[in-house]
Amino acid sequence: MSDIVVRRMPTLSQPLSLAVADEQRREADSMPGGFPPPALAPSLVAEADRAAKQARAALSPATGPFILSWVAPIHAGFSNPPSARESAVWATAVAKACARVPMQAFTEDALIDLAARSKFWPSASEVLAVVQPEANRLFSKVLAMERIARRKPPEAPKKVSFTDLSPEQKAIDDAKTREMVDRMKAAIAEREHRTRPERADRAAPVSLGALMAGYQRVIDSGSSYAEAARIRLDNLQKGLQREE
Repeated sequence: MSDIVVRRMPTLSQPLSLAVADEQRREADSMPGGFPPPALAPSLVAEADRAAKQARAALSPATGPFILSWVAPIHAGFSNPPSARESAVWATAVAKACARVPMQAFTEDALIDLAARSKFWPSASEVLAVVQPEANRLFSKVLAMERIARRKPPEAPKKVSFTDLSPEQKAIDDAKTREMVDRMKAAIAEREHRTRPERADRAAPVSLGALMAGYQRVIDSGSSYAEAARIRLDNLQKGLQREE
């Protein structure tokens, strides 16, 4: 067994391990029309791509000599251990039956399970039965990494400038901005009306500071109206400077 090298699976970072486990759960619970997978950082997607390629390269099928070395510790424990020649023929048959099973699935736990199943020398199908669960787990993990590696990084939201709009779009945008400002004026007037009951017979004026603050809130919101609100606020501030 010392001449047989079993390549190690790649070590994953904690964020990728969590993402792989989540992807495996999503695949197990997948239903049509389900929620899309969460967006992941480009660095995590790149790590998944590297790890998936390394894992695929590491998952080599078990050979006859490897299977013989794997079963050697329990060879004498069966009531009918085969001879060296018979063991070689048996190992070749097992290797064919387990052609899709990587070496990493031939674990010590699987060997203990094999020894506990019967006192007689196991058949190829019995060996396959004890190594297949670990093989399934390994392939599930690799497939999850490959799906993560195919995900596209989240696209940054496209920021539309007011100056990029067509004249028609600008007119619509400007009208919506005026409508929003009018609503803010009405809300401010209503609030001042409620806080000054002694002047309820007069329309409460909108303070200049409140109007400027309203424009600033529109700018801070980052909406498509922000550029128009900024232009209006600049004009208002320039007007105040001229009056001074």
